[in-house]
Amino acid sequence: MRWARGGFGGALAGIGLILALAAQGIGVFPGSAAWGAPAGAVDELSGAALRRVAAQGTSLNAFAWGTNFSGQLGNGTTAGVGSCPSCNPSPGQVPGLSNLTALEGGNGHTLALRSDGTVWAWGNNGSGQLGNGTTSTGGCACIPTPGQVVDLSGAVGIAAGFDHSLAVKGDGTAWAWGGDTYGQLGNGGTSTGSSVPGQVMGLSGVTAVAAGTQFSAALTSSGTVWAWGINDRHELGTGSTLSYSTVPVQANSLTGVRAIAAGSKYILALRTDGTVWGWGANDSGQLGNGSTTDSSTPVQVSGLSSIVGIAAGYFHALALKSDGTVWAWGANQSGQLGNGTSGDIRTTPVPVSALPGVVAVAAGDAFSLALRGDGTVWSWGRNEFGELGTGTSGGESDIRVQVSGLNGATAVAAGEGHGLALCCFVASTPTPVPTATNTPVLPPTPTTNPGATATPTVVGAPTATPTPTAVCSPRPAVRVTVQPAGANQLSVTVAAGGNARLQQLQFGAATNALIDVAGTPEFSGNRTITLPLETQLTTFTVHHATVGQATTVPLTVVDGCGSWPTFVGGGPNAF
Repeated sequence: MRWARGGFGGALAGIGLILALAAQGIGVFPGSAAWGAPAGAVDELSGAALRRVAAQGTSLNAFAWGTNFSGQLGNGTTAGVGSCPSCNPSPGQVPGLSNLTALEGGNGHTLALRSDGTVWAWGNNGSGQLGNGTTSTGGCACIPTPGQVVDLSGAVGIAAGFDHSLAVKGDGTAWAWGGDTYGQLGNGGTSTGSSVPGQVMGLSGVTAVAAGTQFSAALTSSGTVWAWGINDRHELGTGSTLSYSTVPVQANSLTGVRAIAAGSKYILALRTDGTVWGWGANDSGQLGNGSTTDSSTPVQVSGLSSIVGIAAGYFHALALKSDGTVWAWGANQSGQLGNGTSGDIRTTPVPVSALPGVVAVAAGDAFSLALRGDGTVWSWGRNEFGELGTGTSGGESDIRVQVSGLNGATAVAAGEGHGLALCCFVASTPTPVPTATNTPVLPPTPTTNPGATATPTVVGAPTATPTPTAVCSPRPAVRVTVQPAGANQLSVTVAAGGNARLQQLQFGAATNALIDVAGTPEFSGNRTITLPLETQLTTFTVHHATVGQATTVPLTVVDGCGSWPTFVGGGPNAF
C-alpha cells in the first residue's frame, strides 16, 4: 500500500497489490491475482509446480527501487545511490531472499511471502509492523534487512498497511500485527499495537486480505467482504456512522466478490461479473462513480466491465480489463493516471495510454506500475524519489515509461514511494527507457472510454509493426496464470513471452474436470488445440463437479521456442 508522508498526517494510501504470479513456462500459480484473483490470496505455487521450479533452478527473487528513508528497499541501509538521497532509482535485488510468491509495499515497510508459507519483513518498525517481536525506536525506527515474522506459518497471502500488516493462512484464518490505535488488528480491542501476529476475531474462510490507513479488510470464500478499524471516512462500508470497529463487520449488500484492494481511506471490490465497486473517501474521485462525495455503502465504478484485476493507490485506482488494457481514475496531480495529462482528477475511468498486453497492475502513492505479458515492467506518475525505476529521479511522467533492467518479471507491487517486482532474470544491459517523446512501438491501444463523454488523446500513439522474430533466450517463453472464475471454475491464461507466438495447447487426460476452449466442444482431456498463427495470449476454462475438489489438467504448450509441459491444478483454495 502507499501512505502519505508527514504532510498528510500519517494517512495511509493503501496500495492495493495485484500480483502476476506467473510460472516461467513450468508451472501454474493457483489463484494468481494477475487475472483478478484476490490481492494477497492464494499466491503460492502448488507443490508439484514448486518441485518443478526447484528442479529447473528457477527462483523468484525480490527487486526494489525508489525511496529508502526507512530501509524499505531491504538492501541493509537507508542510504541512497548517487545523487538520489535515501533512494535508488534503479531496481536492486533484495539480498537473502529467494523462492518468493508475493510482495507487498506499505508505508515505509515491505512484506514478502515465501513458498514455504513464511512471511518476511523489513523497513519501518515503529509500531511493530515487521512482526519480529520488537518495536524499533530512535533514528528511522527501522530494520533495513529482511527478517522473518515470528509465530506465523502456513501463510498464503499478505497485505501491508500504514502501520500494520496482515496475513491469511491456508486454513482460512486472518492474522494481524503492528499498530492498533483504531482496532485495525481486529482482536476486539484497541492498543498501542502488537509486534507479533494475532488472529483476527470472528473470521473463517478468508481468501484475501487488504490493509489501508488504520483499517483492514478481508474477502471470504463466500464472496463477502468484511472490514475493521477506523471508519471516519466510511471505510467499513456498513452504512453506519460507527467511528471504528475492533472486530470485522460486513460491507453492506455486496456479494459475489473475487478480489479486494485498500487505498488510503477507501476500499475497492471486484465482483465475479467483472464490475468494480467502492466505498469510503471520494474527495479525488477515487470511487470512480462520477462524483467526489464519500460513500458509506458500495457504489459501482462507472463504465467498467470485463475487469479482471484492481489496484488501489493513495488517491487513485487502477483496473485491468480482460483485453489487457488498463483504466485509471481519481487523483492525477503527478500523472499517475497515465493518460498523457496531469494536475487534475478524473471521477470516471480513463484508459492508460499506449499500454496493451498487461497482465498485472499495482498502485503506489502517486505512481502506478504495470506488468506486461512479455515480463517487462512499466511505470508512470511521480518520480521524486526514483519510484518509476528508470535510473533517474525527479519530476514525473504522465505516460508510461519502462522500468530499467528487469526482464522476466512475474509480479509487481507498490508502496509509499517504492516499487517492487518478483523476477527471475535481470538484464545485464538495461532495456532502453521510453519517454513521452520516445515511445516504443507497441500494438495499438483501444481509445474507447466507457462511462465518459470524451476520450483522452493517446500521447505518443504507437503504430503497427511486422511480426517480430521469436527470441527465446535468456528466459523460457511461456507463462501460465490461473484465476477463480466463479463457483467450481478456473480461468486459465497462457501467454507467450518475449516475441514468441503460441502454436498449440496439448491437453492430457483431466482429473475431475472438463475443459472449455473457445470454438471447441467441452472435453475432459487428450486433445490438441491448434491456435491461430499470431496468437500470443489465449484463455480457457476448467470446470469442477464439486467445490474444493482436486483437479489435475496436464498441459503442454507449444510455441516458436519449444514445448513447455505444465499443469492446471485446483483445490479448496482455488475457489
